[in-house]
Amino acid sequence: MSRENKVIWSEGLFIKPAHFQQDGRYTESYVNKRCDSQHPYLWGFDELTLDRVLLQQGKIAIKSATGIMPDGTPFNIPEDDPAPAPLEIQEGALNEKAYLCLPLRSSETEVFFEHSESGMQRYNARSIEVNDVTSSTYDKTTLYVGSLRLSLLLENDSRSEYSCISVADLVECSKDKIIALNEDHIPPSINACQSPRLMSLMKNTLGLLQQRSKELSSRISASATGTGGVAEVEDFLSLQLINRYTQLIRHLTLLPTIHPEALYQHLLMLVGELSTFSDQRFMADVEPYRHDELHTAFAPLDQQLRDALSTLSTKKRSFSIPLKEPKYGIYRAPVNDPDLFDTATFIVAVKADLPTAELQQMFNNQAKVSAIETIRDIIMASLPGINLKLLPYNPRELPYHDGYIFYELDRSSNAWQSLKGSTGFAIHIAGNIPGIKLQFWAVQR
Repeated sequence: MSRENKVIWSEGLFIKPAHFQQDGRYTESYVNKRCDSQHPYLWGFDELTLDRVLLQQGKIAIKSATGIMPDGTPFNIPEDDPAPAPLEIQEGALNEKAYLCLPLRSSETEVFFEHSESGMQRYNARSIEVNDVTSSTYDKTTLYVGSLRLSLLLENDSRSEYSCISVADLVECSKDKIIALNEDHIPPSINACQSPRLMSLMKNTLGLLQQRSKELSSRISASATGTGGVAEVEDFLSLQLINRYTQLIRHLTLLPTIHPEALYQHLLMLVGELSTFSDQRFMADVEPYRHDELHTAFAPLDQQLRDALSTLSTKKRSFSIPLKEPKYGIYRAPVNDPDLFDTATFIVAVKADLPTAELQQMFNNQAKVSAIETIRDIIMASLPGINLKLLPYNPRELPYHDGYIFYELDRSSNAWQSLKGSTGFAIHIAGNIPGIKLQFWAVQR
């Protein structure tokens, strides 16, 4: 026999309290099933406040709380339901969660009266007086109502007959009976806007997005060349992504309520899109959403988000190093920041009035690169200098250069050591290459 089937009301029915009880169970079950089909995680706290004073006395207590139990039962402490008795923690207790618990529905007696034997009843009966709102004389009627019989239990207590929500993660209870809680713990919630940890996560994410938006805007404005380089296009696409999610996250922070799973979904999409601009081009796997372990779900995602935004900010950047007019066939490229010798890749871009294959052959044979201070010794001794590695494509960090060929300076060359303490690079072109044009670029690694 199902305890949740609909009551059949018919003429001549001898009505007993059980009829109304069955009708109440049917209505509750109907509502729960309809809600559960729309969202799998419609349970948790809407608001929770612990008594911090009692934590200093070795007790965990709830001052106020609203929300929904996993079995679909709403609660409102202390307005509708009395707060559960404080849970006293034994000295030396370590690494246990405390739970708000409610006895599960059963076919046994569910109501506790003053004269009843205490057991697994769900409700405490109490009498109240209510007005007849349809009467002009405001007649009062005394009736019994039931408030939830909530209790606090520890993780290792027997909880198989309870519907439970974790309220706190106990780290330890000291000899002085002072309780230390894991402040990273996020109780299951139906409203991220009422969770201090999740609200802080949203605001911090918004701040990072706004900062990256300003950085990208300034970078694009400062380096816009109109040449449509891959790096420049990537900056525009990154800025488009950042601006889109900046407005979305700002909107979420202003809402009165948002479910944690919806927030997780938005952040997951943000990290996934940001991974497009990473070196790997894909997103590493993260912990799946766990409603009963929100910190486990959000902490790795938050770290990936920070890493992705940091990478976006410090991503490889290229900038041109001006070449001074050649003297005796030697071009000079002063490097004002000596750290670039260790942190950057250097590229020579070459163009001339020659077919590409012929230009490659002539430049390979006639060009030498070394430190400014050693270039003359390299030339006089006919030494090779820093090796030049021909690149088969226009480097993605550089603007598009039509008709140019590109060489990367080989950092493993012996001549690279001469750059220590140097003021820059020197490029010597022996002989004449018709219409030669040179550019020198540094790409931060």
